[in-house]
Amino acid sequence: MSNIWVLGSAAWDDVFEVDHLPVAGGRAVATSLGRRAGGSTGNIARALSSAGHRVALVMQVGEDALGAALLDEVTSWGIETEHVRRHGDCTPESLIFLDANGERTIVVLQKECASTVPVPYAAISDADCVYVGCYGDFEPELVPFLRRSSALVGTAVPTPQSAGAWFAHIVIGSATEFPREWLDDPYGSVCRHTGAGTELQWVVVTHGPLGATAYGRHRATHIPPVSAAADGDSTGAGDSFAAGLLHGLLQGHDVGTAGRLGARWGAAALALPQSVPPRWAQLDLGDPAGDWHRRLSDA
Repeated sequence: MSNIWVLGSAAWDDVFEVDHLPVAGGRAVATSLGRRAGGSTGNIARALSSAGHRVALVMQVGEDALGAALLDEVTSWGIETEHVRRHGDCTPESLIFLDANGERTIVVLQKECASTVPVPYAAISDADCVYVGCYGDFEPELVPFLRRSSALVGTAVPTPQSAGAWFAHIVIGSATEFPREWLDDPYGSVCRHTGAGTELQWVVVTHGPLGATAYGRHRATHIPPVSAAADGDSTGAGDSFAAGLLHGLLQGHDVGTAGRLGARWGAAALALPQSVPPRWAQLDLGDPAGDWHRRLSDA
């Protein structure tokens, strides 16, 4: 399996079910569903580790009990945390509000964190894949380092201000995460706003129950949705999709096959009331290094 480094964060999610998502000045009634582990890049790390990859996570958490508990939870997935920075009480926390239709509103709590997280360049030098949640969380030297590496580099949706400070082969994100004006031409828009060159292979935009589309330089590939018995909580579904897509690409499959695995993993996440993705074993696809793509075709 592959040597994967995930640069970003894990988090604690405080989840509330609301009767509706209020407009500005409105009011809603909320029921607490408790605290659970989550965090987008941490979720991608969890899912890939469950598929048998060697995964290391680079992030920062607090030096307090909340940070220690999050590290214990991440480690329980087999993820390496040697390069996690401990700082103050900066363990990421989010408030997640779910309405009756499963729509989410996420509020990230502001905390006093270190300006950047040190990157272990020597350790990452032999990576097969690096996933970066946000380049702004790391020193600028990370971008030219990854340009020189042989790793497959994936990222979340870049900001419109990312010009010159961003690099990726694969961009993965929900349509709601892209600036609206980018959606007419996602690949071209990412190239124009970040200065991406020919190294950018795919910009993959997910559309919830409508599936996803992978936009390349010369063509687009539609990825059909997978029906799911959703529990009304879409938290973690996009992270599961991203993990499945990366897993398939790392095994040499085309973006359509890899995307179908992502759709299957995302659908499985919709069926579970949790923030973290389902483990590979819960997908009923056999050996993650085997012929799962044939089982996927039969599903």
